[in-house]
Amino acid sequence: MLKIINDIEVKEKEIFGFVGLVDSGRTTILKKIFSSNKNKINYVDRLPWYTFLKVKTILGKNKYHEYIKMLDLDIYKKLSDLNYNETRKLLFLLSVFTDKEIIILDEPLLLVENSTKKVMLDIISKLDKTILISFDNIKEAKLICDRYAIIKNYKIVEVKENKNSNDSLAINIKAKDVDKASLPLKNMKINYFSHNEMEFMYKGDINELIKKLANIKVDYIEIKPLSLEDLYKYYYKD
Repeated sequence: MLKIINDIEVKEKEIFGFVGLVDSGRTTILKKIFSSNKNKINYVDRLPWYTFLKVKTILGKNKYHEYIKMLDLDIYKKLSDLNYNETRKLLFLLSVFTDKEIIILDEPLLLVENSTKKVMLDIISKLDKTILISFDNIKEAKLICDRYAIIKNYKIVEVKENKNSNDSLAINIKAKDVDKASLPLKNMKINYFSHNEMEFMYKGDINELIKKLANIKVDYIEIKPLSLEDLYKYYYKD
């Protein structure tokens, strides 16, 4: 077990995510965890200043590792010649090539190519180590994490289990004389309501919701998976 903040503990070989919008404090929290556990954690957040060095020199004994081939990284390039995607690949590799049992990955998927994301996620799933990893959206966290924490204002506001349960939906309805009583309120959390519009979060049987909506003359409806922005709006208002 690794105690990270307050009474929150990360289990051995768990993939634990930190999810928050820009400037929510994800990186600050990860750095705080690292500063208290430097002997246990590998955390690489920048490349060496010596940009004339080649990738193979930086990788050392790991320069022919299968992960490099999987990520299609040219080990003969100088650091100064790497593009953004290649730089993210190298930072990722330097993070995972470690004998330490705990790894911090700070937004490894941020703005990288989709093909690179898929390979990184595949590698993470094979590491057999405790992983602390941050994201700026919930969808990516759900792809790989066992649990994830929602971060806001530099604090963990909730820890969620990543179970195979029904995902919540964000729904916006525009109709004449919207009636809350005609909808399944027990599975709803309303963000906005007026006589001709309702915006709410719904978690439950979608077929039940559709039956209820059939009783309303709807002019417009939008149904989408709950995003991180939606979570902030419904649950974590200031």
